This record gives sequence, C-alpha cells and structure tokens, in this order.
Amino acid sequence: MQLVSKKEVYKKDSIVLTERIFVSNGKKITRVSLSMGKDAVLIIPLDQNNNFYLEKQKRVDNEGYTLEFPNGGIEKGETKLKAAKRELSEELGLEGDMRYIGEFRPFDSLVKLTVSVFVCKNARKQEKVKKLQPDFYEKIKMKRFTQKEIYNLVKQGKIKHSYFLSALTLYNSHA
Repeated sequence: MQLVSKKEVYKKDSIVLTERIFVSNGKKITRVSLSMGKDAVLIIPLDQNNNFYLEKQKRVDNEGYTLEFPNGGIEKGETKLKAAKRELSEELGLEGDMRYIGEFRPFDSLVKLTVSVFVCKNARKQEKVKKLQPDFYEKIKMKRFTQKEIYNLVKQGKIKHSYFLSALTLYNSHA
C-alpha cells in the first residue's frame, strides 16, 4: 500500500481532521483520522464500602442524560494525576486515594486519543478545597451505585458510554 496524498481537511484550535489516500493493487483507499489535541483522564470513584459514584450528566448537545464516570481532558502543563484530581473535584466535588490502573484508546484507528484511568478509593466530599465548577455546558448530579446495580444498568443498556465500559473492564482486570 502506497500513500499518495495526505491533507488536513479541517482544523479548529487543537482539533485536526486529516485525510490520507492510499493506492493498493490499483485501488484507491481513503482513510481519515481525528486528532483531539489533548489526552484525557477518567476516574472510578469508590466509597469506603466499594460503592461507585457516577455522574448523571446532561450536556447541552445531548437530549437525555448519561450515567458515566468523571472524565475530561488533560490541560497543558498538567500531569495525569493532577488532571484526574481536578476532574473529580469539578464534576463531583470529591477527593480520595488515587491510583493509576491503565489506559485505553477508545477509537484507536480513527482518533488519536489516550484515556488514562484512575481508581479513587475512599472517595469523599472535599474538605479543604472549595469544589471546582463543571464547564458551562455540563449539568451534573452525583449518584451512588453498588457493583450489582452497575452491572444491571449495563445489561439493560442504560449505560453504553464507551469510556465507561472500557474503564470498567480495566477496573475488573485489576480487582
């Protein structure tokens, strides 16, 4: 397979859509890839009884709510751990004992994005730091679920978020 053309077809801020055209055995093959510009973190918060804290989130561009783990982009100059602590604070107002458990790439062949996953044991309301605020386009409510309830929600199709399912798989591989 030979690359015959590569061009950026869209660029805005840190988001870049690139088109690559290949030729193989006389056939033209077009591939696109998306670069988001920054990687992300996802946090699995657990209380002292190993119940999961999820966010019931409504974003401006979505009609319904989603149940998901807190997650978001790593800002310039921020470590993965610092980003995880910030996102947990912004979205749920929690703190706890953070441990990195791995990473995944949600759309490996299409999107250049790596999500680093942390487990936050003994998650609790922040005491010393004032809770940071979610972004203006997010409406978030905190919900607590047992592991059995989580699996029932997945089986019922009420949790479909690819980040959530990937992170839950990583969590189970470390349990």
